[in-house]
Amino acid sequence: MPMKTMTTFALAVALGAAWSVAPVMAQTTTTTPPPAVEKKESVGDKVDRGVDKTKEKAVELKDKVVDTTKKAKDKVVDTTKSTKDKVVDKTDKTTDKVADKTDKATDKIADKTERAKDKIAAKLDRAGIRTQQQALKDKGYDPGPIDGIHGPRTSAAVREYQKKEGMTVTGRFDDDTMGRLSGTGTVRTGSDGTAPASPSASPSTGTTTPTPQIPAKQTR
Repeated sequence: MPMKTMTTFALAVALGAAWSVAPVMAQTTTTTPPPAVEKKESVGDKVDRGVDKTKEKAVELKDKVVDTTKKAKDKVVDTTKSTKDKVVDKTDKTTDKVADKTDKATDKIADKTERAKDKIAAKLDRAGIRTQQQALKDKGYDPGPIDGIHGPRTSAAVREYQKKEGMTVTGRFDDDTMGRLSGTGTVRTGSDGTAPASPSASPSTGTTTPTPQIPAKQTR
């Protein structure tokens, strides 16, 4: 083969190879991004992801802090309320105990006072009865022992005295009986020494004639 023909053939083969490789190279160049651009986008993504994670951690931390604060506040409130309830309960119990002791002390004082009054009244009553018994005995009536006890013999003596004096017979030391026995009362007597009947009315005028009152004679 002549030298010129071989050269022409070589150029044709080289040109064909160039035309077949050119489209592939063009496609690769247009679809594959440059390394620098890909690296920049990757760093941006990492930064965005880091920011998002930081935000999420901040929110979680905030929620934990709020939850912990709320729990601590609830515990403080619950402890304060429990302490307050205990103090109020102890105060109420103490008040009740003091009131109960005061009531018991008041009842004891009132009971002692009432007993003392009863004893004094009993002593006064017995002293008064002894005085009346002695007065009956001085007037000639037998009341039994001068002991301050209003027994059957004393009652019989009082009835006898009341009947003799024209009084209502009760057998008791009433005010009228004690007044007459002590000499402070007034005795009404008729001509026979007994109490007169009720004053009679005058037939002509319809008025009553008062009966003169004569002091009773006391027997010594």
